Amino acid sequence: MNAEAIHKRLSCCVALGLTRFARRPEAQTLLADREAFLVRCEGMYRFDAGWENASLGEGDAMVVARGKVRARTGAMHPIYPEVRAAWLDQVRFCIERGVDGVNFRAANHNQVYEPRFYGFNPPVVERMTHPGNFAEAERINGDAYTKFLREAAALLHDAGREIGVHVHGLMLRYADRAPNINMVPLNFEWQWETWFKEFADYAEYRGAFFFRPENQRYVADRIGFAARAAGIPLAYQSLRGGMVHFDGPHHSLAHEMDWVRSHPDVAAYNLYEMACFSRCNPETGFEGSRDMAELVRKHWHEKGENI
Repeated sequence: MNAEAIHKRLSCCVALGLTRFARRPEAQTLLADREAFLVRCEGMYRFDAGWENASLGEGDAMVVARGKVRARTGAMHPIYPEVRAAWLDQVRFCIERGVDGVNFRAANHNQVYEPRFYGFNPPVVERMTHPGNFAEAERINGDAYTKFLREAAALLHDAGREIGVHVHGLMLRYADRAPNINMVPLNFEWQWETWFKEFADYAEYRGAFFFRPENQRYVADRIGFAARAAGIPLAYQSLRGGMVHFDGPHHSLAHEMDWVRSHPDVAAYNLYEMACFSRCNPETGFEGSRDMAELVRKHWHEKGENI
């Protein structure tokens, strides 16, 4: 996306007041001066004009890095031993720095540009009896991810640390029910019940905001029942507080806290995420939503339960 397109999109957000960022005075001031905005974008995304005139000989190459964050783009696949090894190196990195455990979240913000075709990597297809069979690909892909988690669990347990696993609500749906959701890769058999039984020390239900409130109990019941059978605690990750106004009232969260607190298979409540109910006030500094604080006090702290 070029600077002109960025300016146009953000200007629309300001005009419609769609995001918290767009309502900030400094954002509105910057976007109001189009030329200044484009100059700033040039400083962030472009190099000096001299680079455009650089000449390269045949077979030469030029590589330039500018402030690159140490991260991997795209969605790597656990079918490759090299990928699992790279992930395990990250686990070792955490262990060496003294963490109590590592929480694995298969649902993330990576990019899968062709989600329907993700998972049909050559090594996967080579192992398939009937190439093109989605169910067979899902099993092979799921086995590969579970293999990685087993290896990670062994590393953590040998070091006296814990392993936690997330179960996203979309893992309970067929692939065709969420074709445009990249955060849970399609064509995987998510073997979360196996994770619970074999090696997980605790579990967390993530993705409550993908289901209607009336369906949440069904999803929590399924995950909670499996956690109880495996003898591990389950934490419930809440609806996003950002779906409602910062100041409240947060009626939907109040309702959710009521039934989650009384659910026999939920051991803790994860109030997700902090940016939704906290902010920086230029006059008073950091502050949190008073309505949310009252909900936490009423539903959890007064009863001495985990949040």
